[in-house]
Amino acid sequence: MAEYSEESDDLLETIKGWYKEDMPTVNAWRKEAKEDFRFRDGEQWNEQEKRELEDQQRPVLVFNRTGVLVDAVVGSEIGNRREVQFFPRENGDARSNEILTSAAEWFRDQCDAEDEESEAFKDTVTAGMGWTETRLDYTDNPQGEPKITQLDPFEMGWSCDSNKANLVDSTRRWRVRKMALAEAKKLFPDVDEDNLNAAWASEDDEDTQPTHIEPGNRYSGINGEDEDRGPSKKVTIVGCQYYRTETYYKTLLLGPDGMPQTVELDKAKYDIAQDSGAILQAVPLKRRTVVVCYVGRVVIKQPKPTQTGDWSWNCITGLRDKDKGTFYGIVRRAKDPQRWANKWLSQMMHILNSQAKGGIMAEAGAFKDQRQAEESWAMTDRITWLNQGALSGQSGPKVQSKPVAQFPAGFDRLLQYADEAIIKATGINMELLGMRDATQPGVLEYQRKQSGIAILATFFNSLRRYRKIQGRGMLFLIQNYLSDGRMVRIVGDEQAQYVPLTKENVTSAEYDVIVDDSPTSTNEKEKTWQILQGILPMFKGMITPEVMLTLADYSPLPASLVGKLKDMAKQQQAQPQQNPAAMLEAEKIALEREKIANERMKLQNERAKIEADAQSSQIDAVGDAADRQIQAAQTENDRIRAMAELVAAQNPPPVRVN
Repeated sequence: MAEYSEESDDLLETIKGWYKEDMPTVNAWRKEAKEDFRFRDGEQWNEQEKRELEDQQRPVLVFNRTGVLVDAVVGSEIGNRREVQFFPRENGDARSNEILTSAAEWFRDQCDAEDEESEAFKDTVTAGMGWTETRLDYTDNPQGEPKITQLDPFEMGWSCDSNKANLVDSTRRWRVRKMALAEAKKLFPDVDEDNLNAAWASEDDEDTQPTHIEPGNRYSGINGEDEDRGPSKKVTIVGCQYYRTETYYKTLLLGPDGMPQTVELDKAKYDIAQDSGAILQAVPLKRRTVVVCYVGRVVIKQPKPTQTGDWSWNCITGLRDKDKGTFYGIVRRAKDPQRWANKWLSQMMHILNSQAKGGIMAEAGAFKDQRQAEESWAMTDRITWLNQGALSGQSGPKVQSKPVAQFPAGFDRLLQYADEAIIKATGINMELLGMRDATQPGVLEYQRKQSGIAILATFFNSLRRYRKIQGRGMLFLIQNYLSDGRMVRIVGDEQAQYVPLTKENVTSAEYDVIVDDSPTSTNEKEKTWQILQGILPMFKGMITPEVMLTLADYSPLPASLVGKLKDMAKQQQAQPQQNPAAMLEAEKIALEREKIANERMKLQNERAKIEADAQSSQIDAVGDAADRQIQAAQTENDRIRAMAELVAAQNPPPVRVN
């Protein structure tokens, strides 16, 4: 079981105070937003109005034009999506960091971020607020799985003093989830189940049903069974993200190389250094960080910094109600005209259905069977029987047609006015919906469509701002959590390739997050290509194959086809083609080079032969000289031997006498 200190109790009371302060504004938005969502989805009559119509035998009709308006705006966002790029703040040319930008694309592709953000934008267009969460999920992948998910706007809350778009000036953000007890125990396994339910938060929620986790409701099961321990029982978990100011110190310390370095120390490390007797030249500074904690009956998870370093619950806002301090979408403006259109249509159908009886006055006894007359009077295929003489009198006809009520003059124009008011109140014209049934120049239709988009610029501006805010949080996750060597697909100028995402190629430098204007959707590419077709003739002499390949990226052609064209161009550059004259000249040059090479080889062979012959002559000369030397030596030996014999003959040896 988790332990809770006195500090936790103080934090719990602080969070409860914040919650009670913020929830009145949040609940006011929720009440109106629920009606907006029902209205968008076709539930445009409340229960009291339905009962009244049924009592009057009037049809309950809904021709949902409001939902079409919402779909048109969301479809415009889906067809014109943008991409986020990261530009480092450094000297020199400002170029997008290719690895970080591609890593962000990989991050978003992994979690289908575009679809989740479109759902959040649809909530914004409907009721004024859409929420997403950016995080890493470690449930299935120990390394962390990227997640950008759309959040239920009715689970979210914000500080009541927030006034700016996208809640950029908020100091607190809430997520109040009602989940099954079994799911809550999986998320917080070390917390006793009696401490999981935040009943104090349920009291401020008018739609919250009492849960069986409270001691007073625990034993409400059939036959005394403890139903609150079943997986279907609900508990309320309150999550709170808020700013916390912390003190840190910048000090000079000697590095491994003996040189002083500027180091940041938090308060705990600074106190340890002081207690150890170290003398530090430190400057105390303050900074704000966003922390998140979860609360039930007690604090079940202590505050810690969010994964993104800032808000991980991001909001897209719509139009602001200055008086209520809330935001709203286009449905609020369309509700009154839509209601009147529904009522006029229902009234017209009621008049058409009741034309046969026409609202008569009758004396008692005029009908033969009064009950049968009431049932059949409004039916044109039924006979209403009267008493003898009630219809013909003395000599009148005994059979007559039932009187037909006259349709009120100009009544249909009221319906037409209410129908047109829906378009006028929201500013979404028929051109933007693609429903203008008239012959008009394309330029005029385009201008009117742009005018309709200009009226909705507040929504698209909030979406653009959201993408920059969310991009900063995504950058923090990539730099601090995902740079672990995982492979990321990089789409560069050469070709797509995979590179490892490491600390070396993902620096911790500061970056500017830019929502790039380059089109990433088919509709935007088609519009860009139409503009290029108009201006390309002006630069006829400057268009080269390389320029056309660059422009192909902005064409509505499939990306695979553009890639193949680029590969073919690279192959042609590797093997350039020449005209016939150049090829003939090249052949002549090749023949001359071959002739010169042959002459050079012949000369080399002759030179080698000459050298061989010279070497052979030299060897013969050396042999002759050696023979002469040997012969001279032999002659000298013969002379010496002859002289020795002569001397021996002239001087015979003495005779020895025994």
